[in-house]
Amino acid sequence: MDSSDAGDSKERLLSLDDYIEPTPGPFKARNARSVNLLRLWTLANLVLSLALLGLFLNQLWPRPSRINRLLRETSPFSPILETVEVRTFQSTIDGGIAAHSKPSIARLPPGPEADAAWKRFEEIRTVVISKSDVQRMGKDLTKAATFPDEQWGFGEDAYMGQLDIVHQLHCLNSLRKRAFAAAWNPKAEADAKEYPEWRWIHLQHCVSILLENLMCHADTELLTMNWIQEVDYPFPDFSINKQCRDFETLLDWQAERAVDMDQWMNMTKPSGVTIIPGEKEWFQLFEGGEASTAHDH
Repeated sequence: MDSSDAGDSKERLLSLDDYIEPTPGPFKARNARSVNLLRLWTLANLVLSLALLGLFLNQLWPRPSRINRLLRETSPFSPILETVEVRTFQSTIDGGIAAHSKPSIARLPPGPEADAAWKRFEEIRTVVISKSDVQRMGKDLTKAATFPDEQWGFGEDAYMGQLDIVHQLHCLNSLRKRAFAAAWNPKAEADAKEYPEWRWIHLQHCVSILLENLMCHADTELLTMNWIQEVDYPFPDFSINKQCRDFETLLDWQAERAVDMDQWMNMTKPSGVTIIPGEKEWFQLFEGGEASTAHDH
């Protein structure tokens, strides 16, 4: 083979090498795997960091926004649900008709024991709430009464609030007292004709309040029926299961925030406050009597 043939062969070999891709070596393959693992590791760390950040921020969030979640979803705004845990529990209603050996206060005969128990439940106390509370309750700030700072020293952001459930119990006790009036006054039936008109209107107000609340919170529980010895027809079983709220928690909340009762009863209307018209038909029924001085409803 002459020199020209040898040169042509060499050129052909070089040109073939140009079309053959080099095979990746072991080092290059390992390097590619390392890059992929590094990317996955970085992504995993990023996800973990975001999760930890979320948990940290969740702990920093004010606790009241997390309590009573289910109650807040089914209730209008109340500062109670923002500040104290209201326990719920299942309880069976005492639906028997006859009196028991350990009756509740509702079944106690009229007397000092029953009156003392009812007083604790129905005593309407006034608490301090904020401007924000009033706004979130959907009430008009220009009409909502504030505690006069010159009399109470609470500052400008001190509005008056009362527990509605206690007012409802006050109404129920008013009906109880009238129903058992003869226990306090044997001549109650005869005196009924002399019963002041404003008291009858007050009782009508109470019946209306209780009816509206019962209908508003209309329960969906059903009564079952039982066959009993004494009668030939099925009799309803009133002892049903209820999902209850801890009423004692509400009384404790009220007691901790209530203003002094004597000072409240002696408070005078300050000058410069917004005055709205009252129900003249109600206030014209008496002049200076019990209803005009008591701060109850």
